[in-house]
Amino acid sequence: MIVERALNTLAYQQSIERRWHELGYSSLKYFVPIKPREGEQPRYWQNNVTHVGPDNYAVDIVTPDPRKYSLPIISSSDGVIAAVITDSTIGGNNPIYANHANYITVQTGIREFFKVIHLATNSTNLVPGDKVVAGQVIGCTGVSGYMMDRRHLHFMVGRWLDTRRVEYESLRIRLKDFPNPNYNELLQ
Repeated sequence: MIVERALNTLAYQQSIERRWHELGYSSLKYFVPIKPREGEQPRYWQNNVTHVGPDNYAVDIVTPDPRKYSLPIISSSDGVIAAVITDSTIGGNNPIYANHANYITVQTGIREFFKVIHLATNSTNLVPGDKVVAGQVIGCTGVSGYMMDRRHLHFMVGRWLDTRRVEYESLRIRLKDFPNPNYNELLQ
């Protein structure tokens, strides 16, 4: 009876996730991974030339220059750490830095995940398999990887297209705590 109920719950979760993904949206609602100052809303960079292909719906959240004022990054949802890289010490406005980004990927659903990129070097002790809860600090903003401007945190929600978790596509992010990004403006 308990196993049957668990399988029905899993099937229901798969069904809901699949329906939202078919529409191109995240199945969950996420918190913004950076807390803006009191009374402010998050601001997003527009027209980022690096958000193409599978990263089409990623957003860049404006932050203070992390070399002067690093902000805590919070988990946008409950989940399990799928991947962590925080040992890179280089980054800048050149594609040669593309493979040097520090990031955390958190599995939030059956195929759904979120990813934050451009973390500070060694700003987390999390490892794959660790469970996180929404609002938990998971790292700090930093300079790593290919960054057109250092003053941002790259945030993406995606879904895996293969069982090996290699190929993915980004999804339009549904937010809990603030108005959703206007993708019509961001993608112009």
